[in-house]
Amino acid sequence: MTEPIKWNKETEEWEYRCEECIRKGMRSWWPLTFEFWNPTRGMNRCLACQAEHKARQQREKRRANPEYRRKCVEQTRELRKLKGRIYDEQRTRSKNKKVA
Repeated sequence: MTEPIKWNKETEEWEYRCEECIRKGMRSWWPLTFEFWNPTRGMNRCLACQAEHKARQQREKRRANPEYRRKCVEQTRELRKLKGRIYDEQRTRSKNKKVA
């Protein structure tokens, strides 16, 4: 097994290996920067794989728990209503500025 870190001579920067990307058959080496890695969350997954893992866990939680699913649907409806209300207010303000 190779080391999880290497020096890339072409880009002249350190790269770290994402174990999750290897399992998926994708590119496995990513630059060792905060753009691709968050050390506080661990270094087993790149940020893209961490986001995918979190989304997968949320989907599984919604599928398994009907009460949680209902709560999520209600929150989504409320958020859409709020966004619609904000959009309408901004549109009304911009129309009023044009008239004045």
